[in-house]
Amino acid sequence: MRAASAGESAVYLLAGSCLRRGTGGAELMTSGDAVYYPPRAAGGLRATSGGGALTLEVSAGPQLAPSWPEAPAHQSARPPRTGNESADEGRLVRAAADRGDGALGHGGGYAAMDVNWLVTDVTVNASGIALATSVFAAGGSHDLHRHPNAAEFFFVLSGGGDHLMADGAIQVNRGDTVWIPTGTWHGFRAHSGVTTRAVYGYLGAPSLEAAGYELLSAKRTR
Repeated sequence: MRAASAGESAVYLLAGSCLRRGTGGAELMTSGDAVYYPPRAAGGLRATSGGGALTLEVSAGPQLAPSWPEAPAHQSARPPRTGNESADEGRLVRAAADRGDGALGHGGGYAAMDVNWLVTDVTVNASGIALATSVFAAGGSHDLHRHPNAAEFFFVLSGGGDHLMADGAIQVNRGDTVWIPTGTWHGFRAHSGVTTRAVYGYLGAPSLEAAGYELLSAKRTR
């Protein structure tokens, strides 16, 4: 069972499949799906029989004690509610392709890169967290930029490349994570000969528009 949280959180299914326990019953999740949990929401994920599941959870607030204890293995029924739990046990979301008309499309600075948004203010009415995936074709890139209103994390699912910084670059590969503090210049350049996939998100803003988007090259030419 997942503990309730004072803040928002999101769980991304990296691999495998699992069942999400919600108010309407169990829902099947497959690799690439995500669940958004509003503040004080509770819920549970269970791996499907015959296989496992690998998840990534991002939380924007402190954890609370679980609203109810996990039922013993021999019990299948959920313990009764006390009246203090949230009825909202998360919202299953699937990727929505970026049409290129948002802040990224207007701001530019990227090449051979596609974005799919999962958790945003538009998809699930998030208020301070965002989650998305990106795909870089071989040699694809995202120029140095920054977000003045949110911190960012960048987790490499497959492939690899160079995480760009104002004073240099570091190589990142499958399984590596980069933490980018609010207002820090950063970018990415994928390795040649390989497609690179990543999951990333913002803490402090529910969308790229809310996080803010500034290109370093644009500031240098002003």
